[in-house]
Amino acid sequence: MGRHLLSGGFIILLLLLLIITDAKAQRNKASHWYFPYLSGVDFTQNPPVPTDYGKTDEIDRGTAIISDNTGQLLFYTDGHRVWNRNHQRMPNGSGLTKGEVQTSLQSSLIVPRPGSETLFYIFTTNPGHGLVEQGLFYAVVDMSRRSGLGDVIQKHVPLHNPVTGSLTAVQHANGKDYWVIAHEYDSGKYLAYLVTASGVQASPVISELPSIQREYPGQMKAAPDGSRIVVPADAGAEISDFNTRTGKLSNPYVLQRNPYAWVSGLEFSPNSTLLYVANANQAIYQYDLNKNTWAEVEASGYQVGGWGFTNIIHDLQLAPDGRIYAAKGGGQGWGATYLGVISNPNGLRNQASFDEKGFPLVSPVDQRLPMFVTSYLANPAAISYANHCLGETTVFRAAGIGSRDALLWNFGDPASGGANTSTDLAATHTFSSPGTYTVSLQVTLGDQVKTHQVQVTIHAKPAVDLGSDISVCEGTDITMDAGAGTDFTYLWSTGETTQKIAPTSAGSYWVEVSNGYCTARDEIEVTITAKPGLELGPDRTLCENTPVLLSAGGANQGYSVLWSTGQSTPDITVTKPGLYWVEVTNGVCLVRDEITINYIGLKDLSIAAANDTLSYQEPLYLEAVGTDLVSWSWDLGDGTTSRTANPIHQYAYAGTYNVTLHSTNKNGCPATSEKEIVVKPHLFIPNIFTPNNDGKNDVFRVEYNGRGAFEVQLYNRWGKQVYQASTKDFAWSGEGFPAGVYFYLIKTETGTYKGSVTLVK
Repeated sequence: MGRHLLSGGFIILLLLLLIITDAKAQRNKASHWYFPYLSGVDFTQNPPVPTDYGKTDEIDRGTAIISDNTGQLLFYTDGHRVWNRNHQRMPNGSGLTKGEVQTSLQSSLIVPRPGSETLFYIFTTNPGHGLVEQGLFYAVVDMSRRSGLGDVIQKHVPLHNPVTGSLTAVQHANGKDYWVIAHEYDSGKYLAYLVTASGVQASPVISELPSIQREYPGQMKAAPDGSRIVVPADAGAEISDFNTRTGKLSNPYVLQRNPYAWVSGLEFSPNSTLLYVANANQAIYQYDLNKNTWAEVEASGYQVGGWGFTNIIHDLQLAPDGRIYAAKGGGQGWGATYLGVISNPNGLRNQASFDEKGFPLVSPVDQRLPMFVTSYLANPAAISYANHCLGETTVFRAAGIGSRDALLWNFGDPASGGANTSTDLAATHTFSSPGTYTVSLQVTLGDQVKTHQVQVTIHAKPAVDLGSDISVCEGTDITMDAGAGTDFTYLWSTGETTQKIAPTSAGSYWVEVSNGYCTARDEIEVTITAKPGLELGPDRTLCENTPVLLSAGGANQGYSVLWSTGQSTPDITVTKPGLYWVEVTNGVCLVRDEITINYIGLKDLSIAAANDTLSYQEPLYLEAVGTDLVSWSWDLGDGTTSRTANPIHQYAYAGTYNVTLHSTNKNGCPATSEKEIVVKPHLFIPNIFTPNNDGKNDVFRVEYNGRGAFEVQLYNRWGKQVYQASTKDFAWSGEGFPAGVYFYLIKTETGTYKGSVTLVK
């Protein structure tokens, strides 16, 4: 078993080496370049070097060169003259074109005779209309002559008249023969001549397409894999499919990226998937041919480079080093000492990388670059793909697969059902599960079927889910977790590279998680909401029965409120002691605050009196009794007030008095206390008085503490009234009356009193 496996592996390796060796041998045939102004490039060295020993000095003629499989120069021509490897003109190497030599960008092309190592055909064009000397001709060079330096053994063999100056060649589908393609002048006919081991077939395969070709000063090019032909057209480039088995062109389309400039240079990428078009507006455009419709090809146009306004880009030519070189001409372009270089012509868009002065020359160049059988410069057929992660659409590109009548993709994914196959050139497929798939492309051309394969490994993407968008309250800790996995690497929008992050601000966040093959991305939006403003303040100690207004400040902004009392209004009033809390929410943030209300009172306030029943003129002694009293306000019931702690008062009248005390303690709590005081009635009537001015009993008066009506009448012994008064404060001095006994009649609210009083003088 091991020997068989080793043998099989050796065979595969040997086949790969043979393919690589053959491709290198083909490229070597284009190793030497010579073009007008005696300039050239030697591609046998790496990097290539400029030369100046070629003999091509006519600026209005294109050139063709052929080297052997090792890169040894054989001979070259400008379509009118032929030089050997020693840069000497072959003895019969003049006058390949009869009559007047016309300007022709592609005046010559060298094609080897299949099956021979010494015979070569030089195809020449002398464009124009009507003259016998004009048209498509060929000559034959035999390299066995002149001791291996070669000579022209046949020339002026006519093929067609009239023709344009456009010419190209590509290998037949059988891998041996060649097609030489020209274009009839002033018509839509393409002429494909088959070159076999028997020689050049005189009757061409004719394909008549709508576009009329005249002498546009530009190149005709075949794709290196032979699948397409492109020529200049009126304000554009006409591209067609080419069948390398039948020699037929079909499905033409005119690319008109810039309708105001004629096309001067054309070239394909080595893998035949990209077309480069140079126009008189000094620009080079790239078109992606790996599309399913010409409209998509047109839309893919991308300018990869160009020169200034006075520098017209002319020939484009693919080289053995895989790069495309561009020649300048016209205006300031005459005699340029450098070539422009597209260094990566297989690269899409800006990956192609154009350098205006990418290759310095020894001698000047103008307009022309040499021609070769384009198949020499082809990349081997290959399938490439992009996107190898599960869930992504894998895009396939088929490069260098050549002409085809049909193609069929098989993605090796039967679980995908009807999507497992495709007939599109630009195929796409979404694989059903991770794993390695053998993707095959079957290309059919006539009875020839070629199958190309590529191994595609589809990897599962890392599972990353940041969850739903986050809406949190300010101050809330946030943790985002991208998930753990073997060999995972992380990149957050914040620049962090950890599995978890803890953002502190609102905004959009994303993370890319890679497992070494695939990258998954998730995004999340973080909204941080400010807390409602809420502050019930410090605990309070209040006097009894004092109402307290508690307010949830932010509630008037439409927030929801819940008090411990069950109320849901922004403000409440409480009158009882206890712990009160409130919760306020704005839908995201819920805040809570609480407050303790304590009530203290002046419960022990009272009034103490030495005697609460007073006799006439007896003073009242009061005392405010209570704890930590700091203020007093007395109302003694007779209109008298006091703000002392222990007032003393004497009532003027008999009666019952309601004493009221308003007091506060050190906490500011008020209290009120009352006490009833009784002043007993009093009436004293003297029975004698002596008006002798000794200050004692000088007048007759009474002591009376009543406050109602009062009347006193005095009579002498004969019953005559001697005095009358209506006030209790009367005073009778007896002046003018003799000493003796007088009789009184006193009327008060409490009764009538009679008696006598003696006046002593």
